[in-house]
Amino acid sequence: MHRITAIQTDWHSWLLWGYLGFIIAAETVTAVVGTTAGVAFHAGLLLVLTFHAGLGQHEPTRRLALVLLVAPIVRLLSLTLPLASLPRLAWYPLVLLPVLVVVWLMVRQLQLSRGDLGVRMGNPLAQVMIGSAGLGVGVLQYLLMPTSVLAEAVGWNVLALAGVLALLASGILEELIFRGLLQSTVLAAFGRWGLLYGAMLFAGLHVGYLSWQHLLFALVLGLFFAYAAYHSASLLGVALAHAIANVVAQQAMPTLAQRAPAQVPVVVQATLAALLLASLSMLVLLGWRVRQRGQTTRRPAVRPSLRDVRRQAGLRHTELALRTGIPARTLAEVEFGITIFTEEQRQRIGEVFGLRIPRFAEEPGR
Repeated sequence: MHRITAIQTDWHSWLLWGYLGFIIAAETVTAVVGTTAGVAFHAGLLLVLTFHAGLGQHEPTRRLALVLLVAPIVRLLSLTLPLASLPRLAWYPLVLLPVLVVVWLMVRQLQLSRGDLGVRMGNPLAQVMIGSAGLGVGVLQYLLMPTSVLAEAVGWNVLALAGVLALLASGILEELIFRGLLQSTVLAAFGRWGLLYGAMLFAGLHVGYLSWQHLLFALVLGLFFAYAAYHSASLLGVALAHAIANVVAQQAMPTLAQRAPAQVPVVVQATLAALLLASLSMLVLLGWRVRQRGQTTRRPAVRPSLRDVRRQAGLRHTELALRTGIPARTLAEVEFGITIFTEEQRQRIGEVFGLRIPRFAEEPGR
């Protein structure tokens, strides 16, 4: 029986990786062949994912298929709406509202809480460090961006408007999709490999630039954001970083390059140094917090360890999530000492292991 389950899990995992490949292929067709072929490819993918999300029997893959619907929906909106004749800043609200409705419906359907999505403050210092990294990320993005997509010089009022729209669209909405909605479901299907899956999908949606350097940059950035959101247990920092990066790359740096080109090298060096400092500081801080929690929450023989109990039963996070209905992300956060179970969740865990568990050793103090 256990062997059959493993085979089914492997088969469903390959199917999900196949969906990722098809999404990237659809993006490639759109960029290389043309809009008509891209619309047809994405429409077919939308149909297949809808069918799987509605009729699939394997719960983690069915939930992830539902979330993956966001990719073809967003691309079909961007390809079919009359955006080419409008200013770039007008694109955000036209695509933002329908996608926001889709995301809200998915969250309701999957019954995800704000904690599952990472909609919480987290550690303020860590969020500030992560957000400040957006300055350097924006400069790198500007240096890699093709000149054909760079904006013209704009005034401070347009920059302020661009910042607000970027915070809403590329900051809050995109991070809610990728590091919230997608990451919470993909971790239940793949465990830690879900971070790579989400980063690859994020990078795949940048194929349209037709630049391997930009694609590699998007993959590394996706991994950075995934790691930061996962270990800080919040979307705030990555949302700020993403918004700042887009404003810097698409508005601020082109404006500076056209009005004061001699200052560009200085700004590039300063912001890249800031990126390196913020990133290293954030990694050190998060690593120290995880280590401190591990040291202060261990109890030698008073409380059972969730990690030890799970491993003794031969269960992975994804398998335990299936049996309990608790998201794999929540299980992992408890094992890292980031959060605690509710009484109902702790009761579900106890039913699986046949134990009455008042509290696990990893759970931090109240």
